[in-house]
Amino acid sequence: MAAKLLIIGRAGRLRDGLSTILRTFPGVTEVTAVDDFESALDQFEFGYPSAVIVDGDERLENECLLLKRMLFTYTKTRCIVIANTLQQRNTARKMGANAVLPRGFSTSDLYRTLLSLALIPNSGYIGQTPGMIQSQTTAVLNLQRP
Repeated sequence: MAAKLLIIGRAGRLRDGLSTILRTFPGVTEVTAVDDFESALDQFEFGYPSAVIVDGDERLENECLLLKRMLFTYTKTRCIVIANTLQQRNTARKMGANAVLPRGFSTSDLYRTLLSLALIPNSGYIGQTPGMIQSQTTAVLNLQRP
């Protein structure tokens, strides 16, 4: 299992930190980062990624049609949105995101999300116990209730 991940978001601490963390996960073979959705579509010409991770900033509302088109065209690509607000979380779900993580998520939450989407192998990373039960993995997808 080899995961090729694409991060869509402005350059900065979140994107750089996320890129660094993702490279440490087992099964992740490539991490690419781009600033916008148009650049992300260009990256698909080099082979579609296993997943796109979208920083849900204010552009998410304006450019969600590009993301929706990308997910419709490349059905095998999974989508994870990092949401700042409840509105962004709802927008992400309407677009077809496979998972939504609240801003400030932990490394363990990110790992469990990638694991639940079958993007990486269960290797015991970050204190994971082998044979993790389904209710634990779906809890990440359901997010914390307000």
